[in-house]
Amino acid sequence: MDDAVVFVQQRAGQAGAQVCLSRLIRHELIKPLNPVLVTGSEGWLTEECDRAGVPRLIEPFPKSRTITGRLAGNAGWAKRVAKGLTDLGCRPVVVHANDHLEGLLSLHLANQNNAGSVMLMRSGGMTERDFAKYRCGEFDRVLCAGEELADTATAWSNSGTIEWVPDGIHPDEFMAAKPKPATFPARVLVIGTPAPGKGWGDVIDALCHLHEQDALPNGTVFDFNGDKPEVPEWDQQLHRLPTGTCRFVGRNPDFRETVRGYDLVINPSRFETMGMAAIEVLAAGVPLLSSLTGAMGHVLQESEFVFPSGDVIALAERIAGLNEKWATISPPVAECQQRIRDRFLIEKCAARMSEIYRSLFGE
Repeated sequence: MDDAVVFVQQRAGQAGAQVCLSRLIRHELIKPLNPVLVTGSEGWLTEECDRAGVPRLIEPFPKSRTITGRLAGNAGWAKRVAKGLTDLGCRPVVVHANDHLEGLLSLHLANQNNAGSVMLMRSGGMTERDFAKYRCGEFDRVLCAGEELADTATAWSNSGTIEWVPDGIHPDEFMAAKPKPATFPARVLVIGTPAPGKGWGDVIDALCHLHEQDALPNGTVFDFNGDKPEVPEWDQQLHRLPTGTCRFVGRNPDFRETVRGYDLVINPSRFETMGMAAIEVLAAGVPLLSSLTGAMGHVLQESEFVFPSGDVIALAERIAGLNEKWATISPPVAECQQRIRDRFLIEKCAARMSEIYRSLFGE
């Protein structure tokens, strides 16, 4: 039997938490610790593990509306996972919950196997009630991917300061800055999702405000990186804009390829724990206009390219300002890339996580 670090991540689809976990679980500093993924279904993340030679175990996560049923389901799930790990030749020595939603199951698995436990909180909008409900404070080590959430959650914890361990990207993910077009881009990409906290509605409201002020960039199309949701309020606003101003272009699994097809990207999110997608845009060499959420305060510091989250008027003013000054403005892509290298490389994240796992190994 090989001692192993077991990573618990319910959903295997391609999203921020899964992408960040894939970078960590495949890193050379983590491989000697025998990482194993436990997830609820096949998906993008299991494919990434297969490509990297990382063992994975599929065990559907239990669902129950009653407390009794939930407890029984969690215990049963942990027993099945333990058997599956044994069949893989693995003995869990550390169990890593990749967010608070994986907390209860991860604790069951760790306790049943006398293993160490690590909680990495990463969800935007997490509350003190969530912290208690998912028993985050009972983990041996409680970490957070976001600086602001780490500070907030420290007040919820009885075990002292919660450490900020930011996610990181690989050095080979950086690309040279794209040449700036002579005029304001004909197409602008809006990243995120239709979820209320991601700010797509703020972009639509900002464009309506510019249209009312006769300041809408002439002929520019704003492409939203996803499918159009059924939101009546958005439909009303979209009908106020010139036809074709906003498009919902679906989601390409190759995010960097999508981003490189544009000369300006907007990140309108109202809250991010880390905001890795925005970092990936800048690493891809594309100018970014972003809300000041997550790590952006450390990365994007030029006032023309940032706005307070949720501030529709400020967002409209930044779009108008970039449109008016585009010929003379210099997007700070190279400067931002250097700040990312200074703070947010996967090597730093993997080195710290390796230290934490090894401390629980007893090494």
